[in-house]
Amino acid sequence: MKYFRNTVLMIYLIAILIVLSSGGCGVMSNLEKDHTFVKGNNYSILVIGIEPRYRVHVSTGCDKGEKWKWVGEWGAAANVYPEDGYVVIKLKPRYGMENYGIQSIMPKGMSGVFAGHHYKACNGKLVPVFELPPDQVVYVGNIKYACKNKKLMFKVGQDFAAAKEFIKKNYPNLSKDLTQGKITLKEMMGVPCKQATVPIVIVM
Repeated sequence: MKYFRNTVLMIYLIAILIVLSSGGCGVMSNLEKDHTFVKGNNYSILVIGIEPRYRVHVSTGCDKGEKWKWVGEWGAAANVYPEDGYVVIKLKPRYGMENYGIQSIMPKGMSGVFAGHHYKACNGKLVPVFELPPDQVVYVGNIKYACKNKKLMFKVGQDFAAAKEFIKKNYPNLSKDLTQGKITLKEMMGVPCKQATVPIVIVM
């Protein structure tokens, strides 16, 4: 029986490694500090303030009026921690009706067997949504999270001056290209609120 359990665990871990190596979790680290932005290569750069240092999933989706529908496959476009208060990553452009949203958050890192609660925006809950026009370095805003009584609260804001100062200091090659976008709160659709997932229920 012990051998069987060990075999199942090993298969499970191998499956996780295969998914990670095949890009199932998308971008998993911030850009190198010396990155130079080159236009015309079909990518944009997202700059977003995240507090505290929670791992966030950036997922693909589309607008459905006042609602937002997750349209990604298993995994996320990005699964990354902020460094010094910001996430700075390279993503494919999505704008207009097609955009990005932060649908799930893991305060203690990876979910499941790895650690802690996995908070997720499900049907009827609000999700921060933003777009990335092509060939741009875009600061979309800040999101501040707080956990209280096993509930995740968040609020969004803008501080373009602070973002400019951060980029100038940490990513000098991106400084001249930084533009300002925005975060819009949309009601989630297409993701049932399952008992195994702790939903994001409050906006501060």
